Amino acid sequence: TNNLPVHEFVGANNWIPRILRDAHGLGRVAAFNRTIGWAEEMLSTRSATVDTVVQSFAGPGNPLVTRVRITNLSGHKLPTGYSEGRRMWLNLRVTDGNGALVFESGAYDPATGVLTEDAQIKVYEILQGQWNLNGNNTCDVDDGNGRKLFHFALNNCVRKDNRIPPEGFRGGNNLEMKPVGYTYPEVSPGVLAHWDDSTYSVPIPPGTPLPLTVTARLRFQIASKDYIEFLRDEAVEHSFPSENQMCNRTSTVGPANQTRAHYMFDLWQEYDRAPPVDMGADSATTEVNRP
Repeated sequence: TNNLPVHEFVGANNWIPRILRDAHGLGRVAAFNRTIGWAEEMLSTRSATVDTVVQSFAGPGNPLVTRVRITNLSGHKLPTGYSEGRRMWLNLRVTDGNGALVFESGAYDPATGVLTEDAQIKVYEILQGQWNLNGNNTCDVDDGNGRKLFHFALNNCVRKDNRIPPEGFRGGNNLEMKPVGYTYPEVSPGVLAHWDDSTYSVPIPPGTPLPLTVTARLRFQIASKDYIEFLRDEAVEHSFPSENQMCNRTSTVGPANQTRAHYMFDLWQEYDRAPPVDMGADSATTEVNRP
């Protein structure tokens, strides 16, 4: 009895263990803290590397061209796991010689949970949908009015899958495994690259103080605003019963007199909107004496 093996696994979810630790009185605080720490350590040190290079810059008044390479260090696609709500993206910031922000792509507002999907943003994700839902003979991932859909049980197609393959990935010709809507080059016959390059062209106004500093951060979020709000809205639109009604009980804990979706939304709000975790960062600086 004093030598009982424990099989502990760590994934990318550092948010739900925090809720289980704080909101449900389950005890085992040290175990939850350990799980959270392992998840954050795996994400931030063992999942990916970020490499930022300034490729060209002819001085203020000209665009700065920079390349960011993300290399997958894991043994699976990056990101992996349950796809709905999970996303990984690049946040790119350019600051001038005085530290003032000149440009940002992939800005995230922690107060609202909104990720700004600007023209140059790179989001790594899988988007599953329903074929011809809106009558366009395509894989539809929204309701026709721009609202993203997350019908896990009804999905029958993949609209996008640009998750970075693992090293040695040979699934480029497999219909169920290959990237969708994105191309990774072959590094040897049948083997796809396990890295991805993103090139940004940043307009730099005349007179901008030098040097410029380009900082790229890879960020991961376990539950997006779109996903959590979709669950809540589905519960409202389809008049889902509360937890107590559905289970014919009078509980005072958990969802109780709320739907599970409303309860999840409230937890998302209370626990910092599933805050993103930084998976790595890298910076590059232009020369001071550019014209």
